[in-house]
Amino acid sequence: MSLKLSISIKGILFNHGRVLLLKNERDEWELPGGRIEEHESPEECLAREVQEELGIHCTVETIIDSWVFEVLKGKFVFIVSYLCKCDDPSNIFISEEHKEYKWVHLDGLEDIHIPKGFEACGGGKVIELFDDSERQMKRNLFCFPDNNTRCALQPTNEINVYQFSIKTYEQIDFDYIEFLFNQRDEKYIYYSNNNSIKRSLNDAFLEKDGIQYLSPEIVLLYKSTYLNSIDATKHHHDFKYSLPLLSLEQKQWLKRSLEICHSDTHEWITEL
Repeated sequence: MSLKLSISIKGILFNHGRVLLLKNERDEWELPGGRIEEHESPEECLAREVQEELGIHCTVETIIDSWVFEVLKGKFVFIVSYLCKCDDPSNIFISEEHKEYKWVHLDGLEDIHIPKGFEACGGGKVIELFDDSERQMKRNLFCFPDNNTRCALQPTNEINVYQFSIKTYEQIDFDYIEFLFNQRDEKYIYYSNNNSIKRSLNDAFLEKDGIQYLSPEIVLLYKSTYLNSIDATKHHHDFKYSLPLLSLEQKQWLKRSLEICHSDTHEWITEL
């Protein structure tokens, strides 16, 4: 499925422990910001949008997070948020794009209608984005609309943490998207569980019909760590049917990577 997303740059403005939110035409509270224009950097975009929407100047600092949100049925936007500092938070004058604004304490965000996304934290558990805990994340983000029927969240005994499950039938509608974040540089992408394992960017991504996708040996390396999970049968199936399609070089790379991660104990090593 070809994925086309608009890009929106959003700003997180703090003032005495409160964050600034704007109410849009859908009566949803959102961060200030908007779509990036041609030949404009994300920082320039956000400074311009804050000036237009709030009538104040801001200094754009570091990236905080990113996620995908369905603004309308079938229309998705990739959102990148930055931490910002504003010169005079008391002199705000909103534009006609929004109905109102307000400063909300972090502990009051649960009571506000805000688009939701979730982040994986291991063991099949996920935590809702905008949670302010210091939990160490794997930087594995995913989003889905409220009417999604593939995904289920069950509360746990931890605040804002859910047990996540997803049905395994083929995805037809664009109602679920997941982002896996890996370290990379100009030449290589690095395996998130062990940065000594790397793959050149030319080999890490393949392309078909103009759509890029992650090479199968890297996907199998990730699957190799979950052979004790409830999805073990599917991972074994994927390995079995992918193996004959891998080149000798791909097999050698996967074998070396498995040996680094699992010593000589992993059952797939002997088959490579």
